[in-house]
Amino acid sequence: MYCGHCGLSLASDAKFCGACGGPVLTAARAPRVDVGQVSPASPAAAALPSSTATLTREKPPREAIPPARARRSPWVALGVVFLALVIAILFMMRRPSPDQPTKMAAPAVTAAAPSSAKTSAGDAAPLSPPARALAVNPTGAAATPEAGCIDISRPEPHSLHGKLVAGIFAGRPNYNDVRMGDDPEPVYILKLRDSICVRSDDADIPADPKVRISEIQVFAQNQDAATSAALRSLLGFDVQVQLSSMNPETTGHDHAPLVAGASSIKIEDGSASDKLVSRVILPETPQGDQSEEAGTAATTVRAFYEALSLGDGEAASAMVVPEKRGSGPYAPDSISRFYGPMPEPLTLTQLTMRAPGEYLVSYQFRLGTRGCHGRAVVVTTVRDGMNLIERIQPLDGC
Repeated sequence: MYCGHCGLSLASDAKFCGACGGPVLTAARAPRVDVGQVSPASPAAAALPSSTATLTREKPPREAIPPARARRSPWVALGVVFLALVIAILFMMRRPSPDQPTKMAAPAVTAAAPSSAKTSAGDAAPLSPPARALAVNPTGAAATPEAGCIDISRPEPHSLHGKLVAGIFAGRPNYNDVRMGDDPEPVYILKLRDSICVRSDDADIPADPKVRISEIQVFAQNQDAATSAALRSLLGFDVQVQLSSMNPETTGHDHAPLVAGASSIKIEDGSASDKLVSRVILPETPQGDQSEEAGTAATTVRAFYEALSLGDGEAASAMVVPEKRGSGPYAPDSISRFYGPMPEPLTLTQLTMRAPGEYLVSYQFRLGTRGCHGRAVVVTTVRDGMNLIERIQPLDGC
């Protein structure tokens, strides 16, 4: 038996085709047989052996009965359309809406760019007003207008902040080196926390507003004893100084671009006050005419004791022969530790020459509760054209 839809051979008792699923037609159970020219009703056809019979099955027209693959094509097409629709929906869901900004990767640094950041054209971005006030160009000229500078032609008080230090500078006659006979000049220097610029409306007082100043030489205004003691006490500390006068550097005795008189000074950091030693500065003892010391080793001896008064171990040790600077009582650290914390700093009261290169000195100081009025013989020597201290012999045990 054969399927009337697709022509597949079927079992005799089949009701549906196993290939196309169509019902078995009753008429298909007796297929048509064509044998030569013999008519089906002819007696000769019945006598023909079965081996010579040619069996043909009657095929339905292709248009009338579609094959199984053609019958399944609408479902495949629907599946393809459905899949395309799903893909389109997913794509639309992932695409951002016009009013929603596209998500970008977070930048590595979220802080605001510094004032010196470059623009896209490569030029420096404008500085903010606070930064502009301290800007300095590569040539050292200030980026501030003259209106932002201190007018030193007017006696106006100014309060400045910085670290107070001291040094021994060479004065007359050559302003070169005290170890070569120049007069020693102890000087207080204020190293400013922020540099400043100055201007002047007086033609007789020179001032260049394009130059930044970071150091000021300060002194006690009107030689005030309290201010002098405060300057000595606050060496090495961050301080606030009230200045009552300012003048530009004009002579060899000026060792900073600006020289200013201090009317008051106080420590900047209150937490460091426990390290502060209040000092008493004694009135200066007349030393007579010191002009005769010029060009002699007396300037080296005087500079040594001036450095001891300031507690400046580096400056004092520099006046001693090199072989005694590394360790012992003439080492910079040893000098600073002993003479630095004295409440009554060492004061040189007399300096006289006993012989060429040999001097008798008198001095006084107080360390704790112990005071000293002492004398010593200082012997000097010449090394590489410089007068240096070779040895000191105390006479009074201090």
